[in-house]
Amino acid sequence: MSVNLMLDPASVDGTTAYLKEAPAKILAAVRGGMLEAMKGLAQAAEEGFFAAGLTRRSGALLEEIEGSPKVTVSGDLVRGTVTADVGRKHVGLWLEEGIHDPAVAGNLYEFTEPDAGTLYTRGHRAFDVKPHPFLNPALQQSEGFIVETLQQAINEALPE
Repeated sequence: MSVNLMLDPASVDGTTAYLKEAPAKILAAVRGGMLEAMKGLAQAAEEGFFAAGLTRRSGALLEEIEGSPKVTVSGDLVRGTVTADVGRKHVGLWLEEGIHDPAVAGNLYEFTEPDAGTLYTRGHRAFDVKPHPFLNPALQQSEGFIVETLQQAINEALPE
């Protein structure tokens, strides 16, 4: 018994082209899906902020969280981030984990910012901020959403 198998050259060329385009399509889909997922994470963090019993004071932290979703690509690595830093201050981390700042007294201190703003202080009283977890719970709550969003983006990029 003999079996002859013949492939249509156009089919081979089409499959080869599809396989060459697939990685770029997947990367673009993951990038877009990751940005959507990070926006969802930022929204969950904002909701968690209020659920943790925190109140809006200046609004700077919530504005930073809302405007921070970002996606970076380095080679085959796609990284999504949401930040809770206000300027160079780790305000989100301080609220998340709590902080003790000891009293500072004594000489006049001068702090000059890179934008040439200057702040003078002689010190401050000690203060404590109790932990108000809202970032890690938001991440844990959003884990399924993030995975589903990425999977959907990949599925839409690659037709069956």
